[in-house]
Amino acid sequence: MKFSIDRIMLFCVVNIVLCLFASCAQETKIVLQKHKTITRKINPSESTEPLSLKDFSVDSICSLVLPDSLKILETTKVTVKDDKIYLMDSKYARCVYVFNSSGNYLYKLGSRGRARYEYIGGPIDFFVDKDNSVHVFDREGGKVVVFDKKGLVSHVAHADSYKPYCFGLTSNKRYMFSTIHDLHDNNGNASLILCDYTFRNVQRLLPFKNIQTSAPLDQSFFANEDKLSFIPFFSDSVLVFQKDTLSKVVKFDFGGQFIMDEIPEMATSEYSPIELGSKVSEYNGVLMLMSYQENEDMTLLHYIYNHTIYFWLYNHHTKRIVNTDKLFEGVNIGRHYWLKGKQLITVLSSEEVDYYKEYLKQRKDLIKQSSPIYKDIINGEIKAPFVLYISIK
Repeated sequence: MKFSIDRIMLFCVVNIVLCLFASCAQETKIVLQKHKTITRKINPSESTEPLSLKDFSVDSICSLVLPDSLKILETTKVTVKDDKIYLMDSKYARCVYVFNSSGNYLYKLGSRGRARYEYIGGPIDFFVDKDNSVHVFDREGGKVVVFDKKGLVSHVAHADSYKPYCFGLTSNKRYMFSTIHDLHDNNGNASLILCDYTFRNVQRLLPFKNIQTSAPLDQSFFANEDKLSFIPFFSDSVLVFQKDTLSKVVKFDFGGQFIMDEIPEMATSEYSPIELGSKVSEYNGVLMLMSYQENEDMTLLHYIYNHTIYFWLYNHHTKRIVNTDKLFEGVNIGRHYWLKGKQLITVLSSEEVDYYKEYLKQRKDLIKQSSPIYKDIINGEIKAPFVLYISIK
């Protein structure tokens, strides 16, 4: 799937520079917790066949009903838990919407403003804990706003001087965050930090040595069941935590086609920002791991190869691996997928459906190869925006 990577390239260049400054700091004694390492080999230049119609089924489509004053333009995260659908648009609406399981709008979580309980910049990420409280991270405000299961503010946690860049929540309700700033204290400069919900009782988990230990993307933490996974910036590895303990590191071996394998000098300060930016934008190998999700049934990795989003899907039961830029035979609706049990979940806005309609006017052959329900989507029989639930067999 081709897409614009200007935003990602900008993030990369800016954070490379920030991390290079930080790499000049003195070495610390921060080390990773004891863990096992699992290596997954991927040849990105050899794609597999996508999932055929017999390998998956569209379980259901849930149209989302919004008040006339609200609109979903781009979904940056969706979580389905118990009887609610949580949907975040951090780029345009800058809020988190909550729907019931039928798609009816319930409320939105917070709004922008200058009050203590309001977002200064808007939500960057959110997590739903075991009690159905929602922890929403406002990076610009340097705080986490916690909402109870009725959507009311129950707590606001300020990060003070830590300046978290990305945020995660462990299954035992501790905060984990990455930072790209020097902490300016005597306890070591760390890029990955664990703390309680008041940002106290701090543990430093990962040393800040070079650009491979930072995180430029808004979302670098991914929660599934009792696991919380973290992808360090420009790293080929994923740190997987159970509760607040590092259980394993999953290393992806791309056979030398990973940017830090082919351009290792990026970890030094010998290049100017312009030179670094040029190298990143011209690189056609595996640029980065975008997201990693794992549960008892499947593992799903999104990564960028040759300026294209690729999907690596591993079915734990059948042992089948799919590695391709198109997950499904025929029409591939949705750019991002979220993992829930044996299902993949994606969300489409009205604008995205209109895009597919225009595209498929020229590719009627794809419609014939696709699940029948996709024809209803393209014909306008299913109202957007909607949540699409796809089961993997």
